[in-house]
Amino acid sequence: MNNEAKIMDMFYRSETKPRIRERLISREQYLEFLEGQLEENKVLCVQGVEGVGVTTTLALFAKRHGSHCASYFNNGWSRYLLNPKAIVSSLQSQLELSSSNIEDGDNEKNLTTWVYRLNKMTRGKNRYFYFVFDGFDNLPVVFVDGIKSVLTPLFSVSNARFVFSGDAQNLKLYSSKPTSCSNFKRTTWMVICEVLTPT
Repeated sequence: MNNEAKIMDMFYRSETKPRIRERLISREQYLEFLEGQLEENKVLCVQGVEGVGVTTTLALFAKRHGSHCASYFNNGWSRYLLNPKAIVSSLQSQLELSSSNIEDGDNEKNLTTWVYRLNKMTRGKNRYFYFVFDGFDNLPVVFVDGIKSVLTPLFSVSNARFVFSGDAQNLKLYSSKPTSCSNFKRTTWMVICEVLTPT
């Protein structure tokens, strides 16, 4: 059995994934647009008016790339979801599926180990590893440093691409360096922005 066959769907392992209704308006064009933008940009921010389907679109994106996408959805109702330990635990649970084909003998489970494994797994491949984060803008200041400590190491994964919901100006708190936002395209319901990632 080849290594690709061992990789399972991480979307279904995410404890925070939203329920996706069976009958949806097709978002295929938005998914393809996001994929195209992620060819050129390491980080995208997707924003839209409340209720237009940004969270659903991000969930569909994570599901579509389930073998190589870890996701975390903050629904805004529970402070527990903003606990850095909960975020790390959820991501690690998903990442265990992606790196099951790497034999490095390291049983220690921390985010630094996963970053190393992801770099090893994606090195020399023409496929990206995606991270999707929903509900991380406009958070209480008390959570910013903790969440920043979780996200910052992930930016060092060379073949990683990131999709956040929300306004890039609000999300810049998570980067070590100043960020900028430039609109790429305006659709009827969302704006896609580039966020320059920290190094």
